[in-house]
Order: sequence, then structure tokens, then C-alpha cells
Amino acid sequence: MATDPMIQRPIWETLLESAQRQELIPGHEGLPSRPDVLVVGGGIVGLSIALELSRRGAGQVLLVEQDELAAGASRANGGGLFAGQMRSTFPTAFRALGVESREMFAAWAEEDWADFDWHRGGSLAVPPDEFPCPLSEYAAAEQAAGRGAELITGSALRECEPALAESVEAGLYYAEDATVNPLRLAVGLTRELTRREVRLATGVHVARLQGAAGKIETVETTAGTICPGQLILTTGWSAAKLLMPLGIEVPLAPAKGQALASVPLPPLFGQNVMSGQLQRQLPTGHVIAGGTVEYVGPDREITTAATQRVLELARQAIPALADVAFPHVWTGLRPHTPDGMPIIDRLPSWDNAYLAAGHFTKGVLLAPVTGRLLAEWLVTGRPSAALEMFSLARFG
Repeated sequence: MATDPMIQRPIWETLLESAQRQELIPGHEGLPSRPDVLVVGGGIVGLSIALELSRRGAGQVLLVEQDELAAGASRANGGGLFAGQMRSTFPTAFRALGVESREMFAAWAEEDWADFDWHRGGSLAVPPDEFPCPLSEYAAAEQAAGRGAELITGSALRECEPALAESVEAGLYYAEDATVNPLRLAVGLTRELTRREVRLATGVHVARLQGAAGKIETVETTAGTICPGQLILTTGWSAAKLLMPLGIEVPLAPAKGQALASVPLPPLFGQNVMSGQLQRQLPTGHVIAGGTVEYVGPDREITTAATQRVLELARQAIPALADVAFPHVWTGLRPHTPDGMPIIDRLPSWDNAYLAAGHFTKGVLLAPVTGRLLAEWLVTGRPSAALEMFSLARFG
């Protein structure tokens, strides 16, 4: 039984063609110095915001990223759009935005640029996944709220997913949940933004923000000074450090996650199984398992303990994985806030600067709706009431 990691990078990189990888590294020659909107951060959230800005006629949009596009938490993501599985302790309105965002993906999947392996295959949560009350009670509450949940037990559970361990007696199924390939999504967004003449730049590090009279006037970067009309920061947990010199404290911290992927396999299971972590078999046959949640600061080290824990949970849920080799292993740093919800807000004292960060494990899922909400605010000047729950002021 081989478990030692061999390939220390996300499985999505292995599955991406070299020409597609190059599309995520456009470089930074000849950047506009006075864009109408500057988006700092080229993950799926930043790319989605740029798309929604372009669609609403926000003027010249420039997006800069210090690494490759979708290089951080977006690339380490498992690709699940599991709005149904958003925990019930979150506000109802937040869970509703998750559903809306998932359905925005469904609409995107019909567009010409979309080639990101969208699949509405549902999600199945089983113990030891955590529920706030007995599973039967939780399922009834979810059904009463119209959230499309279905409690499956006995022979129906075996029919839904024959590969589950015999010890699993019940599961909660959300038929409308879906999956994507996050790196192919980034390539598609890159192509569409390029077609729309949104300027994308990589290898650009933002060193300092400078402002006066209530506006951020200059953004000092390694590619020169940029003077944006509007500024949006989507740099995840590192936004806190960038904002400190402005006297703005933002409760963002990294939450490490480790995941594994197997060798290509014949079809073993069809459901996206949540059992304290995700188990998902890709169309290529690879099985993804993970990820952990570790509050250890900006530590990307791959650890044997986390690898063994991921393998243990995967094999408990799906015994057919017992002798399967998982040579791919990687970590990512998710941006986390104290309440697990993002900050999507205008920065205090700065009329033209906004922050969209802290999406934690829901960054890819919430990217489209984050883009819509921010783009509408910038273009109309009026924030949606839905943004109140994401205010920075909620942390005091």
C-alpha cells in the first residue's frame, strides 16, 4: 500500500495542458497607469469581480497578481460548489447567497467561454460530518426551509452510493450541488476577460497604498505606480498586512488545508461524499480527498500527520480506497475570519477602496455572487442590503 507523497502540487496543475498554464501567466508589460478600477489579487474571486465589472461597463479594469493567476487558495481548492452543505449556523441570507452563486455558475456554464467541467452531481454528507442535531431532525429542518435536502437511509443509501462503508447508515443529500475544475475555470475566465479587453497582469507585487483626502491615490507596485479611480483588494489573508500602514485592522488569518489525489482509477464511486472532508472522483479517474483545517499561521508544509488523517477519513467512508496510492499531495492557505464569513466592504475612511476577502472554504463557490455585489456597488454607488452581513464593522 503506497501512501508516500511524490507529486507536491495540486492535481489541477497535472491535468492542465502547458499552453493553458501559460495563459495564467500573461506578464506585466505596458500596464495602464490610471485604470478606472484596479483589482489586486488574481484568484477566482478577483477574476470574477473583474468579469462582473466589465459586464456592467465599469470602464478600464486592470487586475494585478503577484504570482500566476489562481495561484493561491483557488488552485488548492477541491472544486466543490456545495451550497447545500453550508452549515446551518450561518445566517439564512448567507446560505441563500451560496445557492445564488452556485446557480450563477450554472448560467456561466452555458456561455461560449465556459469549459471548466461543470457538473451538477449533488453532494452527500455522512458521519463523521458534523450536524448541529440528530441527522433526522436536521434533515427535517432543511426540508422545511426549502433547501432541497433529502435524508437517505438503508437500501436507498446503498443505491445512492454503493461504495459507502457498511457502517454508514444515513446521509443527507443535496441534489442541486455541483463541481468544477477550478484551474480550468481560471483559464476560461482569463480568456473571457482578455476578449473583453480587461488587462490582466502577473508578477506584480503591491508594496504600498498611499492616500489623501479620503481616497487611495497611488498604488506602489514592482511594475510601477498605478493611480486607480477605484481599488478592490482580493488578496486573501495577506490583505491584513497591506492595510496595516493605513491604520486599518482586518481580522484575516490563514487556515491551512492539506489534500491528496490518487492515481487514475476506474469508476469507484459517483457521489461527492462529505465525511468530515471531501471525497470526489474526477472524470479522469483521480480521487481527491481532503482537506484539513489547521490554524498554524502561514505554514504551507506538507505533514505526514495530515496525510494520514486524510487517508484515514477517506478509507473509513469508502473502503475501496484502502489499497489505493495517493501520490499527489498539496496544501493551501484559506483566508479566514472569526465568524467564517467574508469581508466585502468599503474600507473605512477611504471612499474609493474596497475589500473582498475571508471567504474561507467557500471562495470558489462565492466568487460569482461576490463579483456581482461589488460590481453593482461600484457602478451604481449603492451597496446591496445583502452586503450588511459582510461589513468590516461587525468585528468592532
